[in-house]
Amino acid sequence: MNSQQLQEFVAEFERAEYEVMGFKEGEYTGSANRLRNFERVADMLGLKASQVALAYLLKHIDSISYQVMSGKYTWAMVIEGSREGLKQRIVDAVNYLHLMAACLEKEEAAARAAGEAERSDQDALEGRLLGEDHQV
Repeated sequence: MNSQQLQEFVAEFERAEYEVMGFKEGEYTGSANRLRNFERVADMLGLKASQVALAYLLKHIDSISYQVMSGKYTWAMVIEGSREGLKQRIVDAVNYLHLMAACLEKEEAAARAAGEAERSDQDALEGRLLGEDHQV
């Protein structure tokens, strides 16, 4: 496969990823928060949303692995009866990688905000302590 063929091949998958992500948008969340499904399950299980997204991703990786290793797959997006072909499984796995990354981004932003608030509280406390020390 030359560079042009690879670019076209990747573009086919990227189009499918985008379409599937849009199609499944309202299917799971029921809200404007695209990560809500992961967050609800995380709350139920006492996990982080990123850990739930990883579990969903691993389910797809396990299926892909079985199909590739056994040679029992159909190289298509969809097979008869609306079943997913291996291409579709790969598209879903890539989308779960994106969703997991989005969960991690949100968790990191929350951790940074919590850390900044904690540092701000600590700075205020130290300022009061220093202020009191200087008045003595």
